[in-house]
Amino acid sequence: MLIYQRTYHKDIATRFSPREGFEDLVFTSKTNNPINAANIKDSINYIVDRINRENPEQLDQNATAPTAR
Repeated sequence: MLIYQRTYHKDIATRFSPREGFEDLVFTSKTNNPINAANIKDSINYIVDRINRENPEQLDQNATAPTAR
């Protein structure tokens, strides 16, 4: 697993410059896999859905009508 993470880290490092002091930082999921966009998107969607289920009265107040762009 550590070899996979190191390879993933090197791949990302070739495309993006890390901020100073954060060069060796790798965020992982609870299964110890490097986090990617799909993990983050699913987690955010889950949290938003849960908030909306627990607070249905606020869902209507925060909704906005779609607009043409």
